[in-house]
Amino acid sequence: MSLRYTPQTGEIAFLFDLFNRTSRIAHDATDGTHPIGTALYAASNFCGADAGIWIRPNRDVWPNLSCKV
Repeated sequence: MSLRYTPQTGEIAFLFDLFNRTSRIAHDATDGTHPIGTALYAASNFCGADAGIWIRPNRDVWPNLSCKV
């Protein structure tokens, strides 16, 4: 996961919690076949070219999640 900006204090902890919850939901919904195994974060565009998900702020400054195709 590539954060295309410098995250604010507490934002990384929020994202870890968000993906933990998402993984549990995916695990339960698919009877254990599709959990999120490991989420790696790179901030400020650092080494993010190969990231599966890019998070970047939009005009309103809130993160705008977009999946890299």
